[in-house]
Amino acid sequence: MKRKFTSALLITCFLFTTHSSFSQCTILTNAVQGISYTYVTINGTNASGVAYNPTLNIYYAVTAGNPGFPFETFTPAGTSLYQTNAGFDFRGLWWNPNTNQLEGNGYYTYGLWKSNLDINGYALNTGTNLFIGQFQPDAQSVGDYDYDANEIIYYFNGFIYRYDRNTNVLLGSYPLTGMPVSLSNINWTSVVYTGCCGNEIGILDYINKTILLFSKTTGAYSGTSKLPASAVTNYGFNTSYANNLVWLHDIGTRTWTSYSILAGANGSNAVDLGNDTVLCVGSTLELNAGSSSDQYLWSTGATDSIITIDTAGSYWITVTTGLCSASDTIIISDTLCTPLISFNSSDTAICQKFCINFFDSSQNDPTAWLWLFEGASPSSSTNQNPTNICYNSPGTYDVKLITTSASGKDSLLLPGYINVYATPAMPAITQVGYTLTSSAAATYQWQLNANNIAGATNQSYTILQSGFYNVIAYDDHGCFSSSATIYVLGTGINNVAAEFYFTTEPNPSNGNFTISFQSPNSIGEIKLELIDLLGRIVFTKEIFLTQNSFSNSISVIDLPDGNYLLRMSSEKYSAVSKLVISK
Repeated sequence: MKRKFTSALLITCFLFTTHSSFSQCTILTNAVQGISYTYVTINGTNASGVAYNPTLNIYYAVTAGNPGFPFETFTPAGTSLYQTNAGFDFRGLWWNPNTNQLEGNGYYTYGLWKSNLDINGYALNTGTNLFIGQFQPDAQSVGDYDYDANEIIYYFNGFIYRYDRNTNVLLGSYPLTGMPVSLSNINWTSVVYTGCCGNEIGILDYINKTILLFSKTTGAYSGTSKLPASAVTNYGFNTSYANNLVWLHDIGTRTWTSYSILAGANGSNAVDLGNDTVLCVGSTLELNAGSSSDQYLWSTGATDSIITIDTAGSYWITVTTGLCSASDTIIISDTLCTPLISFNSSDTAICQKFCINFFDSSQNDPTAWLWLFEGASPSSSTNQNPTNICYNSPGTYDVKLITTSASGKDSLLLPGYINVYATPAMPAITQVGYTLTSSAAATYQWQLNANNIAGATNQSYTILQSGFYNVIAYDDHGCFSSSATIYVLGTGINNVAAEFYFTTEPNPSNGNFTISFQSPNSIGEIKLELIDLLGRIVFTKEIFLTQNSFSNSISVIDLPDGNYLLRMSSEKYSAVSKLVISK
């Protein structure tokens, strides 16, 4: 495919660019007669021009001398499509491929004219005067368009005159040298531009019925193509060139007849970068200058026939073959647009050693896919929607998708699309009595026997029963690591040491209960703590004992119904008991 767009639904703007080229061709010794066209309408004598619209594959023919003379549109088979009057006193007529419009020069000071076309592309008798004034060597000069150099050329008295198409200013002139016949043999008003390298300039020897060809680089005579004896030639006007054909007009029959004078001239440009276009931001475009030339020079300094660009700008190419050079320029604009090729993934920020899935959402009807996953395992896939793509190392990684469709290959690269965060360090658990505390993290989840403990999401947790405990610690990215599992023995009865125990009555209670404590030894300071199922201390009381027993009433009627852990502890001993509050 000539150009590649990677992101794709691309917006294309057909702003026509300047195309310059040369054709590789040779002169036919004997010209070959082709199609003919006869005017439908009458008026006028000297037909002055034929032009060819390559986009619509139709021709235009005009008669010089008066704005009311015929201006007609016809098919490649010579069938009339539309007739009108010229609306302008034409001399030369041509199709400008650089502006995609029908143009011509006028008589004397009439200047340069652009004809309007209707919705079908047929020539109308209205248009725009691009320049007014005499911009030609003679009032009757019939011009032709040098689309390679963007110049209008005229023949007059053995010289070629060059005018800038954009300004109509005279650029200079040069003589045609090596002329094999007298200047009096030459059709004095007309010239043709063939675009054929070394044979660009053509004039009619109406006496000998030949087309004489010359190099525009040197002005030197390069060869002759002889017309058939039946060809009708004139000393002025009635000569044109369109679609790689010389056209001669027979005044008597009002018929244009075409002749091939060059072999290998197919009308296609040797260098054509295409129309100006819009590039989606983040996409790339391949510019291709073809492969038929000896040397290439891009505005970027590259010397290959193909370059890939990813930014907006004006890009030109000059190609050289032998003595001939040609150039073309393309203007690239950029915009944010819906990609023609696109994809997404189940996640773009993941933790180390996790896997994700990718989904193709391209709009270019691809038939094949190549995914490239930087830093992943596997690193590539040819599935439309790859699954289980795993990232084992932290970092930021690119993802690229190349699709193949009926129009060629397109690609989309998303730099840094996947962020992989490192697995946090394994948390450590410290134990003080029945309270377990994790090393610092963003969030926590405690587990008992490998099952989550509902609501146990604080850094510390006080156990309610014996079992295997561990904690899952999460960082700010949601990545986690699990601690080693530890076994904690919770007696769940009144004593840890035989001489240290207490009872609660009633149990269950409505929140009012009595604690009775006995010990053979004086204990000193002890602490009472009531702990809910989330490990939170919801009630605490400190008592200093001077004797080996006591009884104390406790009221916690404001606490909600549920199961609680009542813990009594001293400097050396600790005992726990379950307490049920039910109102």
